Amino acid sequence: MSVTDIEGNSDYCTITLVLQDNADYCENQADNIVSVSGRVTLADTRPLVGTTIVMNSTQPEFPKTLESNQTGAFQFSGMKKNFDYNLSAQLNNKVDAGVSTLDLVLIQRHILAVQTFNNPYNCIAADIDGNEKINTVDLVNLRKVILGTFSEFPNGQKSWKIIPSNAQFPNMNAPWPLIEKYNYVNLSQNKSNQNFIGIKIGDVNNSIVL
Repeated sequence: MSVTDIEGNSDYCTITLVLQDNADYCENQADNIVSVSGRVTLADTRPLVGTTIVMNSTQPEFPKTLESNQTGAFQFSGMKKNFDYNLSAQLNNKVDAGVSTLDLVLIQRHILAVQTFNNPYNCIAADIDGNEKINTVDLVNLRKVILGTFSEFPNGQKSWKIIPSNAQFPNMNAPWPLIEKYNYVNLSQNKSNQNFIGIKIGDVNNSIVL
């Protein structure tokens, strides 16, 4: 700070102000934020790289997106406490990846009850048109994908279904409707292990090479 006397002489001094919140009125910003993290993998735990992870909220800066890294991991940090959020994941790449005539055979055997699927992920993969049923129409549509007639699945079905790893299936042979999001009401603490399982549509034998 500069000081000038009545005779025009001047000098300066440096003042240091130290602000203290002794009564703890000021909110600690670090105490007001939370993070959400997890991984995206296949059912066999192989990491699913490049999956788009979406965090949504009613706050104006949302939705926010990022991609899973080389280990399938992701993390959203710096989010405000005590707001509602939901977390989802999506991936839509080559429809014919991991798909072969063996998948056709396996789906047909399931439809004919010769050898039914023993886990919900197979059923989800076999629902080619996304109508929550497995029937001969799915066989027809998958055959068109294999032959190159279809470059995408019908009815807007993406090439992958990405669902929370903690999803419960009361009926293993009819796992629909699917829960595809984590929902957080008044989120007040960090959330880890918010993992997702990726299911490649059409690849019922999980033969895809990543």
